[in-house]
Amino acid sequence: MSIKQLTMKKLILLLFIPIVFGCRGEVKNEPVITLEYITEPLQNVGIDIQKRATQRMVVSTESIPSEEILKNTAYKHWDKSSYSRYNELTVFIYLPEMDTGWAAYCIVEFDKNGAINQFRINESSILGTKWE
Repeated sequence: MSIKQLTMKKLILLLFIPIVFGCRGEVKNEPVITLEYITEPLQNVGIDIQKRATQRMVVSTESIPSEEILKNTAYKHWDKSSYSRYNELTVFIYLPEMDTGWAAYCIVEFDKNGAINQFRINESSILGTKWE
């Protein structure tokens, strides 16, 4: 058998095995769950050369969302708003009826590429609110 024939047989096997035995990888076709939200105006912070900004976001929800949903919602906002022009963007996430002048329930910090550098839930921010 020639090398070309052996290579072709290997290629056919590589393509055929997943069909017969099923794909066992971590392929997920589940939709990404996000929340609706409103934002306050973006605020540039630091010196201009740093290209840093913050933004407050109030999510629409009837219950306290999971960390995954909060991350997905923040990323959707970062991506949709083309915030890659900033080296750092910090999103302060509030639950409905929380005062955006006080501590946020969740803080998500993105780098220029949309990677999350920091993610924090601030449980104490809901003390004295309907979310307590």
